[in-house]
Amino acid sequence: MDYQSQFMTNLFYQGHDATITVVSGTACPCLLKYGTYDPQWHVDNPDAEDCNGTGQIESEETEYDIKAVFSGIAGLQQFLLQIKATEIGQLTNNDMLMIGTVDTSDMSFINLEELVDDFDNAKYQITVTCDSVNWLIEHVHDIRADEIVCQVALLTRKPDA
Repeated sequence: MDYQSQFMTNLFYQGHDATITVVSGTACPCLLKYGTYDPQWHVDNPDAEDCNGTGQIESEETEYDIKAVFSGIAGLQQFLLQIKATEIGQLTNNDMLMIGTVDTSDMSFINLEELVDDFDNAKYQITVTCDSVNWLIEHVHDIRADEIVCQVALLTRKPDA
């Protein structure tokens, strides 16, 4: 069994339940004009179709039931020392780390960067829900052996739309 399979098996039995929701569809003009979701654009354009904070119109949702390890930043200081801070981005005490993503339907690894066509611009297309709190993925870092074993994702709390 390779490292990734071993990690996914352990995560399946010991990880915390969560859901990843991927929204795909036509990009809302609020994204095209400002680059990220801007609720003010919808206030200024009340006749336009509302994307409900997703940045997508006529959207379709794909949901994945996953297991992962979730921890606040303070609890992972030793782990974070092993990863260059510049690779993760700016950390605050309100952020959360998600380590690993195993699909509970078949125990397979979910590569976060492959969930959408343009991951660099996908901030409002992917939502991680853990304990009824919605999070956005700010950054993903691969943990490798010979291949990607898992990913560490920096999550920030999703603003209420």
